[in-house]
Amino acid sequence: RARHAVAAASRAAPRDRHSRAGMGKVPNYFKSAQKELLSLGGKLIDKMKDYDKDNIPAKVLAKLKKYIDDPGMTLEVVKKTSVAATSLCMWVHAMDIYAKVAKDVGPKKERLEAMNKRLAQATADLARYVNAETRDVVLVENCTAAATATIRSARLRAGDVVIHLSTAYGMVKNALRHAADAVGADVLSLPVEFRGGGSPPAGAGGAPLAERLAELCDGVAASGRRVAMVTFDYIASCPGAIMPVREMARVCKRRNVPTVLADAAHALGQVRLDLRALEAAGVTHFMADAHKWLYSPKGSAMLWVTRDAQDAVYPSVVGAVCSNSRTTNFDPAALANLSEFERRFQYTGTRDYTPLVAVADALRWREKVGESAIMGYNHGLAVWGQEFLAAAWNTETLVPAE
Repeated sequence: RARHAVAAASRAAPRDRHSRAGMGKVPNYFKSAQKELLSLGGKLIDKMKDYDKDNIPAKVLAKLKKYIDDPGMTLEVVKKTSVAATSLCMWVHAMDIYAKVAKDVGPKKERLEAMNKRLAQATADLARYVNAETRDVVLVENCTAAATATIRSARLRAGDVVIHLSTAYGMVKNALRHAADAVGADVLSLPVEFRGGGSPPAGAGGAPLAERLAELCDGVAASGRRVAMVTFDYIASCPGAIMPVREMARVCKRRNVPTVLADAAHALGQVRLDLRALEAAGVTHFMADAHKWLYSPKGSAMLWVTRDAQDAVYPSVVGAVCSNSRTTNFDPAALANLSEFERRFQYTGTRDYTPLVAVADALRWREKVGESAIMGYNHGLAVWGQEFLAAAWNTETLVPAE
């Protein structure tokens, strides 16, 4: 009976029909099974392993049901007669169970495939918005995930030095410190001064920040150590001030700093961004939240990485990469033309991908309202607010109205 069932699953044609107690007239697969199994020789196991279990026709399942329901096809009964038949019996039952589960899971797979296509579209839309190539941009849940992936890719070593601005967000400082302590690296903070009178952020003593960064990097090099990573805010979170990102990036590029991270958590949607220009200046990694000023839901952010640095960048949570198996059930269209970097971040496990997909909707809304109208309104409100408070408190504005 186990051989008959395998032959039925293999779609071999029955030779005739015969009666069996409790089953009525059933197809007789004896000769078909004999021919099918003998013709395979030592390839039977390979054929069973490669069996297309995701596409078992309903007619085949109907044929198998008669054997599955046969009291003589239970594992307990078959075990008493033949070890080889027991393996065949187990395989037939496994295919039947898989088909039943697949019927329930099928609609969920279809929705997952649709989500992946929409995720790819949202990434492409966002890449155009920031003037970057799609293959260099991935969507993540927040800047914490992006920072973790970037810091891990820096591969810090004992004696290395990492530099951040004193205005760096707490998460960034904590993540850098954690990674540095693990290997015996050092973290240095570059002081940022706000001297008031509408003047831009400066370094110690009022010197340009880029100049102070260059001095710090040169001092580290003179001590025989490596500056492994530099990170700076695009817009500081407190106080809200735009930093000289390109100037600081050029300092790093001239000194061959391998990892230069621009923390743009507050920049996306608040100022116009050009990642090609930032890359030319020396930025190698760029992260930004979309749930702040771009107005997509919480749990949506982006990470951009220059092509040369992508091989070392993996998601903060390394899960099942949906493209790493020939038996993957994703629609090939969802993975078509994706770089290996993109594939790593395409599906990282069970989580809510809705906020990431919704980035595309946020961009469509901005296009409908008008990018200049949105940015102009927010900027005008910020300038009015600081001038109003400065006058009310009889003081001066802290940073330029830019």
